Amino acid sequence: MSSPDIAGYSGMVDVMVIGAGMAGCAAAIAAKRQGASVLLVEKHNYPGGNATRAMVAPWQSYHACVANADGSLPRQVIGGIAQEFVDDLVALGASTGHLVDPIGFAGSITPVDADRLKLYLVDKLEREGVKLALGVELNAYASHRSASQFFLETAKQVVDASGNASATRVLEAAHIIPVDPQPMTWMFTMTGVDYAAVREYQLEHPQQFVLHPAFERLPAEHIAVSGFFNLVREATARGEWTLPRDRLLFFSTPNPGEVLVNTTRIPSDHYYPHAEGLRQINELLRFLPEHVPGFANAHLGRIADELGQRESFRLEGQCRLTVREITEGRSFPDAIARGCYPVDIHGAAGSLIESDEVGGQGWYDIPLGSIVSRDNPCLLAAGRCISADREGFASARVLPIAMATGEAAGMIAAWRALGEKVDTSACLSHVSLV
Repeated sequence: MSSPDIAGYSGMVDVMVIGAGMAGCAAAIAAKRQGASVLLVEKHNYPGGNATRAMVAPWQSYHACVANADGSLPRQVIGGIAQEFVDDLVALGASTGHLVDPIGFAGSITPVDADRLKLYLVDKLEREGVKLALGVELNAYASHRSASQFFLETAKQVVDASGNASATRVLEAAHIIPVDPQPMTWMFTMTGVDYAAVREYQLEHPQQFVLHPAFERLPAEHIAVSGFFNLVREATARGEWTLPRDRLLFFSTPNPGEVLVNTTRIPSDHYYPHAEGLRQINELLRFLPEHVPGFANAHLGRIADELGQRESFRLEGQCRLTVREITEGRSFPDAIARGCYPVDIHGAAGSLIESDEVGGQGWYDIPLGSIVSRDNPCLLAAGRCISADREGFASARVLPIAMATGEAAGMIAAWRALGEKVDTSACLSHVSLV
């Protein structure tokens, strides 16, 4: 029996990657470089996932989760294809490269332009020889026969990088259903922002912000803000602030005078999440120019194409990455990647944020079992689909770590498909710089 025709491609492939977000793109490229034939399937019309459709940026963090007192970048942890993406984007003027996080929460931030990222990824995948099927709904192709038969006829190995475990669920593999998922965010940009005025206010009112201990030494041409606590508190008392947040959160982008606002919070179970998101954006568009230094002449740039989802279904692997392993900076003999971002849980309702620091040297190992299916020998996970408990996931969900697990999953899927030995140490040396 011939395999189904998927967006113009017909035939058995070694590795099928579901989801062309940053994790899926890294997985597809990694598998191709190991000699596998690869098909990357994406239900939307362009790649990049949350990094493009939801404009999630800056990317945090490639570097150890510590704040050096001298204002220097900590030791870089994540390399491989994730770093290759940044190098390419910097050359295109679509990223600033790595900067010390002025907030001091992550080791670094990496601003990226979402629109230019879309174009870059399509070109990158084509140059790497990855077959990319855009606008393809997985269920539409799997529904005419059993899902297991569909994948059996199409790919030797499947990497689920869908962000919501769609391939895992279609295959009826064991998966984790989140309880009280973190809220969603609708990102938008504002242009015409006076960075100098924002930074001057931060320097004059440090008690109103979360700041890196060496904030005064950091470059002034890029800003990151977590605060304006007093302004928000006073506006709340006046009834001018109704968002479930105690602060403003925004970051400069690679484009001068532009900031990306990450302040809306929409409960994951909201009955009308898009209407609520637009209501919150409208409120912020009124509030920022009127009350916030540096925004007097600012105006709306663009609104992301969709809500940014922090938490959804994920694989039940042979083991789960846990919060203890993160807070202890745990090592594993079968590590396939490393992570270096704090546990960051936004409360399902209200302004509560729970966090835990990364232990050890500011990074932790991600074991092989967290990306390998517990009950399907042909299935791996990457990015937001990896196996983790709620707190462990709240660290591993961010984009640089997603790209690292994506590269690892792609390499391992290729080795398995080609009948080669899985070498976790070789995988780790490709993905991590420590």
